[in-house]
Order: sequence, then C-alpha cells, then structure tokens
Amino acid sequence: MTEALSAGSGMDDRREYSRIRIRRKLGLLLSDGSLEYLWTADLSLGGMQVHTEHQVDMGLKFPFFMGVYDAPKDAYVTVRGRVEVVHKVYDGQHKAFRLGLQILSFDGQSADFYQRHLRELELQR
Repeated sequence: MTEALSAGSGMDDRREYSRIRIRRKLGLLLSDGSLEYLWTADLSLGGMQVHTEHQVDMGLKFPFFMGVYDAPKDAYVTVRGRVEVVHKVYDGQHKAFRLGLQILSFDGQSADFYQRHLRELELQR
C-alpha cells in the first residue's frame, strides 16, 4: 500500500516533490567499506527517509543502492547513486533516528529506473 503526500498540503508546503510512503530496503556503503542496510519510510524524486539505530552526522554523504522493479524490463534492477544526510530527528515511535537523505546523483541509468519506479507507484495509488 502506498500513500503520497502532495507538495501543496499543509506542513509539506516546503516540499519540492511528493512523497510515497513505502518500505524498501536500502543499502549504504560506509566509509570503512562496510554496508548498512536500512528500511525507507518514504521515497520521492529528491530523496527518501530512512530509520537507523545509529547516530549519524548531518552532511555525511554515502553511496547507496536499492532494488526496484522495472516494468518495461519485467525484472528487478539495482539503482545506485549518492545521498547526503540533510535531516535528522529521533523518532520515538520507531525507537530510532529518522534521517532525510537527499539524492545527490545517480550512476548510469539508475535515475531512469528510479523515476520510472516512482511513476509506477503513483499509478498504483
């Protein structure tokens, strides 16, 4: 089930892109070479929110990857790119930090796959 928040509704007036509330597994490559797997709370064209138990500094940048279904290929593809931590708050409901990750760039065709995936999710609403 997905739920989009429009860019012009109430508290979200400052948002450039609508959000789609959906859980997707996201991998972040940390500076020490290890991988951190997180779950998204939502996705948008500009970024995503994730939950983590770790204290993370604002402004940190990470390579990321995420599997998305690509309907034209009828297959799952890996989207890769780079994100920056632009928001951080403790979420008592989830007993974790909620991070806002802004997408800085995509690798190869990842931008096309990601945008197409979000369009498909919007159509399912």
